Amino acid sequence: MEMSKQLEQLVADYKKEDKAAVERSQKTAEQVAEYTEKLAEARAKLKRAIDASLENLTEENAQAEHELRKEVTELELKLKGAEDRKARAFSFNGSRKQALSKQAVELAKKEAQEYYHNNQPKAAQKVADAKAAYLGALADYYKLGEEAKNLQKSVADQVGFNMQNLDFIHTSALHPFYFGGSKQLYGVTEREVLSAINNGIIRKNSVEDGNERE
Repeated sequence: MEMSKQLEQLVADYKKEDKAAVERSQKTAEQVAEYTEKLAEARAKLKRAIDASLENLTEENAQAEHELRKEVTELELKLKGAEDRKARAFSFNGSRKQALSKQAVELAKKEAQEYYHNNQPKAAQKVADAKAAYLGALADYYKLGEEAKNLQKSVADQVGFNMQNLDFIHTSALHPFYFGGSKQLYGVTEREVLSAINNGIIRKNSVEDGNERE
């Protein structure tokens, strides 16, 4: 089953919004990391400037300390802003994502229901036809042996020979309900039916090579 163009567009629009949210989140995280590093460096410089002022309180040292205090304050504000943006970034377009998600899921349900409704009768009939064909094949298998034996009987009757059981050809039983070897090709057990109808699985010991579905 393929999605309609409308459904494909809704999914694409959602992925676009989601990608934008991830990119915004990554970008703001990078900003937080950048300002965190710069702030740590500025605080270290300020500490050294304070130490320099304590050792020698000159106008130049005091001015340097003042400038560094301004830089630390500015970086603290920038970091706070970046952290706020990071917290908001992923949910920034949350309402748009939620709306697109709801539309996509609802449309997918509608399309899936229509697809199933349109194809279920044909699929069910295929199962019915397969059952009839299978039972018919078993009946034909029995008929094959009877036809062969009837040939012997006809000839025996025509030549006046009394046929005994040992005189008839050997016919091979298929044993449809017995797993006597590595494969059971001629029968269908309840386990096999439930495996196929409930899980879509056809195990390799149930069919000829190449026909399994696992």
